[in-house]
Amino acid sequence: IVLIDDEPAIRLAIGDYLHSMGYTVITACEGPMAFLEMMLWLPNCIISDIRMPGGIDGVQLLGLLRHKYDKEDDDHEFDTIPVILLTAKAMVSDRIVGYKAGADGYIPKPFRPDELLGMVDNLMRRQERERVAWMESNNADDLTSGEDLSPKELIEVSKELIGIKRLLRQR
Repeated sequence: IVLIDDEPAIRLAIGDYLHSMGYTVITACEGPMAFLEMMLWLPNCIISDIRMPGGIDGVQLLGLLRHKYDKEDDDHEFDTIPVILLTAKAMVSDRIVGYKAGADGYIPKPFRPDELLGMVDNLMRRQERERVAWMESNNADDLTSGEDLSPKELIEVSKELIGIKRLLRQR
């Protein structure tokens, strides 16, 4: 999970909580740094504050991931990553802006940690089902050479292949 929030106390609290629930969490304090982390690690989930310094807020970052990057790359790697926006803005119009930008979830601050965990778990399960369905529809079981891999193992193999592909592109 990549967690982006400009407030260190919030990053620490959410990061520690999600880590205690079994998730690996990479944190960033602003949009440009988060964008670089995502290019390197291709996260399974993104949790971002909306208001951040650094010239890119959460909605702009989401727009970069969902639209600009996908148009430049036919793989659409970021199209299926669940994104949850956190914000002090609780107006319905603010949520609509987030959802139009491509957010999968929207949680107004303050929130309960179990509310965030429930949304993360739900979105990660949905993402896993979609990847498994995609792999089944594309005869991906031929790629496993007869090995029975769990959905989590398939996701890890997919991430490794994407990483190798990126390295080859850079050469």
